[in-house]
Amino acid sequence: MTHMNPPLRILHLEDNPDDAVLVQDLLAQDGLTAELRTVERRAEFVQALAEAKWDLVIADYRLPDFTGLDALKLVREQHPSLPFILTSGTLDEHAAIESLKAGATDYVLKQNRDKMPSAVRRALAEAAERLRREMAEEELRRSEKQYRLLFQGNPHSMWVFDLEKQDILEVNEAAVNHYGYSREEFLRMKLADLRAPDRKPQVLQARLESKDGHAQGLVWRHRRKDGTEMDMEVIWSPLAFHGHLAALAMATD
Repeated sequence: MTHMNPPLRILHLEDNPDDAVLVQDLLAQDGLTAELRTVERRAEFVQALAEAKWDLVIADYRLPDFTGLDALKLVREQHPSLPFILTSGTLDEHAAIESLKAGATDYVLKQNRDKMPSAVRRALAEAAERLRREMAEEELRRSEKQYRLLFQGNPHSMWVFDLEKQDILEVNEAAVNHYGYSREEFLRMKLADLRAPDRKPQVLQARLESKDGHAQGLVWRHRRKDGTEMDMEVIWSPLAFHGHLAALAMATD
């Protein structure tokens, strides 16, 4: 069963009815199903912009009581990422550049109106990519917030280390307090620097291959900065960390 995409909702600011019909026909011929609402005046445009959710705005550069750049300014104030295409019969290079600097997605000269469908597709694709990036950035912010809660706020000593070089890459406040090293000192250390000399680890559980993503646990004799020794059960699991093949370790005294 095929699912039809809903028609594009396009707000078209245009005072020439023939031009409005031509744009709709060009989009239809290119296979773009669209519902166009054509308005001529500033008041109509402001009202339409507030009344409905639009996928795209197409605006003529010159109108009786309004300009396309005025419309663009209004749109950018209210809808920063809404695709906006400017059209004009006589748009010189300077005006075209100024329109793009002001936030227009694209511009199409009326003598080249057959380029409108590709401009619409490009504008929609750019908007979709921008939305995807924004969602990815928001997800990253959420992940970082969760990381801070789970890592920095954890009462157990935790650190991240490079699996190959065994450099410590990150450490939480609990480890700083428990071991007595400052964060800066921790980040200059390797795993071996935490261990008391000449001791063998006692295996608490079978060592699991890290590729399975399972935690691995050992008891190590560790040493605080002041020389005090302690038995630490260390459980670690692999993760990617800022381009490093790394592991997250949690240590319990």
